[in-house]
Amino acid sequence: VESAECLGIHTISQLKHHQFN
Repeated sequence: VESAECLGIHTISQLKHHQFN
């Protein structure tokens, strides 16, 4: 579950960064 959460957070972070940029 930890891996899935980490992956989800990473994906959202990347998406947010892309939208912010």
